[in-house]
Amino acid sequence: MTTLQNMLANVTPSVLAATETSSSNKALLIEASIGLTYAKAAEGRKLFQIKRDTGESNILKITIFILRQFVDSVKVPTKLDSMEIIELAEEITRRYSHDSFDDLILALKNARTDGTTFYNKLDQGDIWKALHKYFENKSKWLENQHLDQKSRGSSNEHSTVALLGGIAPKLTQQLGLRIDPAHPNADLLRSKLSMTNAKEQRGLMTPDEAEQSRAAVAAANIRKPRADWQASEEAQKRIDARNRQEDKRR
Repeated sequence: MTTLQNMLANVTPSVLAATETSSSNKALLIEASIGLTYAKAAEGRKLFQIKRDTGESNILKITIFILRQFVDSVKVPTKLDSMEIIELAEEITRRYSHDSFDDLILALKNARTDGTTFYNKLDQGDIWKALHKYFENKSKWLENQHLDQKSRGSSNEHSTVALLGGIAPKLTQQLGLRIDPAHPNADLLRSKLSMTNAKEQRGLMTPDEAEQSRAAVAAANIRKPRADWQASEEAQKRIDARNRQEDKRR
């Protein structure tokens, strides 16, 4: 739009609205409309943002330029005059301030290419109908995009939950079978766990029997806290050292 702004810098709205479309101006707008989609239009800079940066006059003139090209492209005997174009442009910039020029270009392009019939005349009402149809369809498209995103998000969440559902029981079991080095029967429990794993691998114990044996080790590994006993500082240091050694071996 910068090229267009520079081109229209010294042209008044009234002259612009009354000037018939040249082939170069027509080509400029056609080029701007190539590849336009709802997605690209939604990403375009909004009119209020451009107005804030370049002023209200620029917004009005660009809108008049787009409308004039569209009016000249519709082959009907009765069309909007220059004052009607200016009036329509002012109302469009006010009503659609949070939409982009790409929206306006795409809406008018769709009106030309989707089979819309203009019965020997083109007035403001016809253009408002075209804009209303465009923004209604765009609204549905945006809603579908939102639903698709929610669906993808929900699908990802279900996949994550399923993954965690498979991991969590195994992780819980592994934590339950981690022998506390401070346990008074730590060596016995560790030996029983090693024997269970070895027997299961050799086929000397069924998976169910091995699971029961591990469950017994996990149950024996749980100790109720005793409020009447606390390890001495020296004993606690030895316990911590054994814990670190145990962690390194795993």
